[in-house]
Amino acid sequence: MAKIREKGEGFPKEKLYVIPRSMLDVFNANPALRGFVITDAGYFPHARYHLRQRLHGCEQNIFIYCEEGEGFVSIDGVVTRLCSGQAITIPERTAHLYGASKDRPWSIYWFHFIGDFSPTYVPRALASRAFQISATSQSVIQGLFAQVFTPLSRGYTHRYLLAASSAAALILSLTYEQEYLTTDTLNIPGVRVIEDLIAYAQSHLTEDITLQSFTIRSHYSPSRIIQLFKEVTGYSPMAFVQHLRMQRACYYLDATQEPINRIAEYVGFSDQFYFSRVFRKIIGVSPREYRKVAHT
Repeated sequence: MAKIREKGEGFPKEKLYVIPRSMLDVFNANPALRGFVITDAGYFPHARYHLRQRLHGCEQNIFIYCEEGEGFVSIDGVVTRLCSGQAITIPERTAHLYGASKDRPWSIYWFHFIGDFSPTYVPRALASRAFQISATSQSVIQGLFAQVFTPLSRGYTHRYLLAASSAAALILSLTYEQEYLTTDTLNIPGVRVIEDLIAYAQSHLTEDITLQSFTIRSHYSPSRIIQLFKEVTGYSPMAFVQHLRMQRACYYLDATQEPINRIAEYVGFSDQFYFSRVFRKIIGVSPREYRKVAHT
């Protein structure tokens, strides 16, 4: 079994893992990784003179958590100071520059991530902003980074990469779930409305959910709902609902032995064959193939 490339950039006791891009192409066929997968990860302690610029952005989203010290992150020309206990996500394909403070150089944990479900972990309304993480959550996040690094240090099998990516997804969920519970975040225009509509959709997946359903519930115009959904999630309303249906279907395929036609009904499809076509389009494989891979 080959090892993931671990290389140094001059920071003592640093960690740096880079998944070979050729391997990511292979992993993309695995439905469990297609939704969310990390491509790089690392830890740079006391990273004096650390500086990185990408004029045309990066193909992946970048999550940075500052353990101690401080630095700055410039995204599309907007500069944000990043201090101890804060985190920020740099959106994919967005020009950026970041670096450590000269006087108090930061120690940062970070990872790059891609996948169809990435916008559900970091809504666009929250990306590019620095968030303060509670002391309790900071210790949890540092522990989760250990769960990212340990499997990557062992190699790049599907299972190891899935384990590392699952830990990274928990880090994002912990960071942004905390922010959703604060008044300031909930007051971001449209976030509260979209959160309510998503919760409504999740509890009515067996039903026919339409744009009109959302307009009636929110009292917003169809065009405004479409705009808000794209700002907050990165998807149109109905595309997001389809992703929710497929996420739920993946759960049933993985966790139960229910027949596929029954699972189709559970997520709002009366036609099993149409369900299978939509599933393949979004997940990349058929429901039957997904169940086979999930159980191997």
